[in-house]
Amino acid sequence: MLPFDNLSGSADEYFSDGLTEDLIHALSLQSFYRVLSRNSTFAYKGKNVSTRLIAREIDATYLIQGSVRRAGNKIRVTAELIAPEKGEQLWTGRYDRDMGDLFAMQDEITANLSAAVAQEIYRAEASAPARSPNSELTAWDRFLKGLSHYYQQTQSDCETAIALFKEAIELDPALSIARAYLALIQIQSIQFGWIPSTREMWASSVSLAESSVRLDPRSSFAFSLLAYLHAMQGHYEAAMDAIKRAIELNPYDMGARGVLGICHMVIGDHRQAVELFSTAVQRGNSDPRYQWGALNAFSHYLLGQYDASLSWSRETLYLNPNHLQGLAVRAAALAQLGRTEEAAQAAEALLANHPKLTVERHLRNFHWKNPADIAHYRDGLLKAGLPFGKIALVASASKFAVDS
Repeated sequence: MLPFDNLSGSADEYFSDGLTEDLIHALSLQSFYRVLSRNSTFAYKGKNVSTRLIAREIDATYLIQGSVRRAGNKIRVTAELIAPEKGEQLWTGRYDRDMGDLFAMQDEITANLSAAVAQEIYRAEASAPARSPNSELTAWDRFLKGLSHYYQQTQSDCETAIALFKEAIELDPALSIARAYLALIQIQSIQFGWIPSTREMWASSVSLAESSVRLDPRSSFAFSLLAYLHAMQGHYEAAMDAIKRAIELNPYDMGARGVLGICHMVIGDHRQAVELFSTAVQRGNSDPRYQWGALNAFSHYLLGQYDASLSWSRETLYLNPNHLQGLAVRAAALAQLGRTEEAAQAAEALLANHPKLTVERHLRNFHWKNPADIAHYRDGLLKAGLPFGKIALVASASKFAVDS
């Protein structure tokens, strides 16, 4: 993290230096990568040295540089993430703010920048070539290769990623992040309708998340994942305990703030959930680890805000057209809006992608605390025309019943 250039008068030097120090602190709270200390990078302040030379001297894979400019009561912060060896600009961002409460504004910019940069480093590492020869791939190389498939968000890529994460764990059982991602991808594959939801799969994912936390107790992501799994299983207090720990570890982790929203959603506090989801989305977090579109669709649906729910479900389906939960909540929202024909078409699309689905089977994966929320969602699904229990499938020669 190079010192931000102060393009205003010397009186604003404190702000550019303070913002740089805050970003070093925020980024260092991520356990995915190491961040060099202030002493390593402030030595280059005001010096005209190439970024490639700086990176080689301090042994940095990525550099962040930026500037601060003030005009009256307005301030503009620009930043870029670069891979200096290749001379690539991986990401750039610009933030225009009123000065107002200086510390609050500085915290907001720090949170936005750290969330955006962390996500781009994940993506860059996922697409980077292996750092070892193909014949000697390390556990870390296999994890990164799995991560590159995970970011494609297709069923075949997720299957490949699962296999690679498992290989990474076999090679290095102490690789915490591979355990966390394997747990995440297994549960997301269930929610996308790609693999069956079984007790064994949920137990495996919880076990992986718990071991990830034990192996890396500084990882806010591992604690967030554990909180998410507890919330999805209806273990509300355990979920809240885990997510509070995640936020303590990294207050700048917008993913953790969004998972706190999930914890509020499952206990029925939907307005708070929407607020937290919106904060996570607004701060540039489009990381596929977090399915904010589908979550927002559910929270708005449960608030009776069906148009907003429909909008969020469409965003989810734009990114993943076969997303089981996105398809289901879209059908329910259309039905509640009285758009009967569209709801029936949405139900048909859902059953075309997931022919064995019934309302009863679908709701087994929902452990919301408030029975009225479950009843509300069930009502929308049934109004859309989805079968409740047993459904009949037509085979080429005969009809047969499939039990729910």
